[in-house]
Amino acid sequence: MERKNINRGFKQLRVWNNAVDLYILTCKILINFPFELKKTVSYCIDSSHSISRNIAEGYSRRSIKEYLYFLYIALGSSGEYHSCISSFYRAKQISKVKY
Repeated sequence: MERKNINRGFKQLRVWNNAVDLYILTCKILINFPFELKKTVSYCIDSSHSISRNIAEGYSRRSIKEYLYFLYIALGSSGEYHSCISSFYRAKQISKVKY
């Protein structure tokens, strides 16, 4: 039985789909990092995943104000992710192609 009254319209948003794709790509790029960096890798993966989760949570809220609040959180997560990936690149832990 399909439930009709579920607010899942965020799945139609291009930005949400791109954020999910970013999470998948991040997991593929960082999967083989050495054990010593697993905590840092985990933070990076979490920040990429946080983007899509916050978009979805904001979309599911009842007001535009709450939606915008969660979009700002998603924007902050994207900044955190960019900083993390840039650090990996500058430390030569990922290649230019992966970056």
